Amino acid sequence: MSINDETPMANAIQVKPVREQIIDLLRTLIYKGVYQPGQELRQELLAQQLGVSRMPVREALLALETENLVELRPHRGAVVMPIDESFITDYYDMRIMLEGEAAYLACPYLTAEDDLYLKHHLEQETEAFTSSDHTALRKLNADLHRFIWEHSHNQRL
Repeated sequence: MSINDETPMANAIQVKPVREQIIDLLRTLIYKGVYQPGQELRQELLAQQLGVSRMPVREALLALETENLVELRPHRGAVVMPIDESFITDYYDMRIMLEGEAAYLACPYLTAEDDLYLKHHLEQETEAFTSSDHTALRKLNADLHRFIWEHSHNQRL
């Protein structure tokens, strides 16, 4: 999305709670392998490193446990779980089901203007793919999924 005179500026900036920022950071560090399977993540140390209180770290670790990225263990903190083929397969199977439903729910709300946006978006994705611009392709892909989610009118999806 580019910002122009017609784009509401309020939509351009996203302010996330500290807990959400910590979830995103820890998830990224786990996915990138900075935190290895079996490694212990201590709330107190993470809070100190991040310059926050223990509460948002604890909340973030609880959220990551629901994603099976960590396992909370009494008196040991959180332990990073392995990301194996089954984890990845299960993740994408779930996304296929949810995103298919989101697209189905979005269809009645799409307008002719949305159709033009989607055609333009497809052209941009094709160009990014052809030029091997992976950064642009990732952003365009995320934008498309957000578009579908927003038009589904289902906040849980």
